Amino acid sequence: MAREWTELFTLDESRLPAAASAPAKPEQQGRFFRRLRENLRKTREALGAEITQTLFDDLDEETWERLEEALIMADCGARATADIVGRLEQEATVGGVTDPQALQDRLAELLAEAARPVEDPTIDLRHGPTVIMVCGVNGTGKTTSIGKLANTLSGTLGQKVVLGAADTFRAAAVNQLRIWGERADVEVVTGLKEGADSTEGSQGGKGSDPASVAFEAVRRGIEVGADVVIVDTAGRLHTQAPLMDELAKVRRVLGKQVEGAPHEILLTVDATTGQNGLRQAKEFSQAAPVTGIVLTKLDGTAKGGIAIAIAQELSIPVKLIGLGEGLEDLRPFDADDFARALVRADDRVADRPDGPSPTPAPSSAPAPGPAVDPAPPASPPETEPEDRSAPAPSTPSPAPSDPDAPAPVGDDGPGAGDDGGAVDPSPTPTDADADDGGRRGGRWRRRRNRRG
Repeated sequence: MAREWTELFTLDESRLPAAASAPAKPEQQGRFFRRLRENLRKTREALGAEITQTLFDDLDEETWERLEEALIMADCGARATADIVGRLEQEATVGGVTDPQALQDRLAELLAEAARPVEDPTIDLRHGPTVIMVCGVNGTGKTTSIGKLANTLSGTLGQKVVLGAADTFRAAAVNQLRIWGERADVEVVTGLKEGADSTEGSQGGKGSDPASVAFEAVRRGIEVGADVVIVDTAGRLHTQAPLMDELAKVRRVLGKQVEGAPHEILLTVDATTGQNGLRQAKEFSQAAPVTGIVLTKLDGTAKGGIAIAIAQELSIPVKLIGLGEGLEDLRPFDADDFARALVRADDRVADRPDGPSPTPAPSSAPAPGPAVDPAPPASPPETEPEDRSAPAPSTPSPAPSDPDAPAPVGDDGPGAGDDGGAVDPSPTPTDADADDGGRRGGRWRRRRNRRG
């Protein structure tokens, strides 16, 4: 998995700036890992209590089921959860692995293995120009992620980048991309008349058709000798068939401009949507074959395990994750770091040859057997408040006032960043049933295996 930008992108190393080819310093790696831990805090706190009660207690059928339920509630997916818990239980009972800390480390390894993609997780930038199309549901952070990606490609890797503002539906979407283009110091092709403002109306100006803007962006990229052309598209719900057909049209137009284009199709997924994000990825893959996932808003949910469900059930690699709202808050996805940040209660960056080695914080889990701490004698061993907190429920998406009214297509409100936009307001009717059914299914499978 990629920890460095040069590991994620395949490019001509002879043209790389010297600073880009040098590996990140250990203190930088540690800082990125701590940022990831902080983003996954809600998920880790939700899992922490169950991991403590399961792995640091008597290992019986009930405790394994609690761990299984906790992983499903974190949106790791029923199939991945059944496999991970089944393997961990087998190693504990048959393999003789009984040390609680060893089991916790082994759980992190199994989660990392499940999140590691089968498909190639790299992005080839040697097509001259490489065309990247970014799509996703309303408010998932497309435009913000494009701005951060353009900044990295241009400022860090020395690539010449052109942005295409093919989101011609949402008010102020073009201006928002213009602002990001200015911050990243890259050219933006809008398709509007010279001097026109995107807030004047989505149909104003020649070239307001999304496919036309995408065509012009690639043409301009070829003209100026750009290395990368990134095309923004309008936010749309995966249930809106006409707009999904439009996405397929943009893809066909790009293919006529450059052979094999788009070479990369990135789908932004809001981690707060939980299992609905899995359905979004399935539907978008039918209109445009998604080659990678950009996972955003991990800090706003207790369901960060969606990365594992996507990798397991769709075999689509998570290539990028958003760690904040700054220009440098987009990082390559590393499965090992992700799994450690998901389950470990301390700030260790263990088993990382290039990472720092801070002094481990004392484990908050109670040791099995009688307490050895003399204070106070009448009280049972206690865990820290963080580990005893109940799983934090994810914030449900707001339901529309009229269930029959069409869902909005705009990415965000005028002038708002993608991080504050609305997500799919109509959760899948089977989401709750899938979670509950997954838990029951996992128990049934494991009990059947025991009887067998």
